[in-house]
Amino acid sequence: MNNCLGIAKKVAIVSGAAEGSTELNAFDNALIKAGIHDYNLIKVSSILAKGTKIQKFSGEIEKGSFVPCVLAKIYGKKGEKIIAGIATGFSEEGLGFVVEHTEINSDKKAVEQILLKKLKEMGKSRNVILKKEIKIKIIEHISKKKSIALVALVYIF
Repeated sequence: MNNCLGIAKKVAIVSGAAEGSTELNAFDNALIKAGIHDYNLIKVSSILAKGTKIQKFSGEIEKGSFVPCVLAKIYGKKGEKIIAGIATGFSEEGLGFVVEHTEINSDKKAVEQILLKKLKEMGKSRNVILKKEIKIKIIEHISKKKSIALVALVYIF
């Protein structure tokens, strides 16, 4: 069976929140904080291959590379609390799912519950049961001016 780009067997989940004079500068600053600022990010949908390992990101990808990622991002204005999150779960057969969610002026617990609900629905749509090992990464930020909070699941080939 052929595939287009290959199958990533490793992923990493990173996050960052930052301010900027413009939304673009805030986004760039958040990418710097997340450690993924020197890559060309390609937003993809939310499936992980069987056997994919979640690891810490160590910058092992060559700078300038095109890097697929699942991206949850939210912009905020002065005084808003912005929250972004990603959750991963695997079926008993090993296929992985990734969901993302963002909120303004909410809380981490509410975002966590929505992420869990989305994961369960992905499994239910496919008639699979998710294992208990669910990973969740959430970041929140109180905006001082133009800001962004982001969480990204980066595919590593």
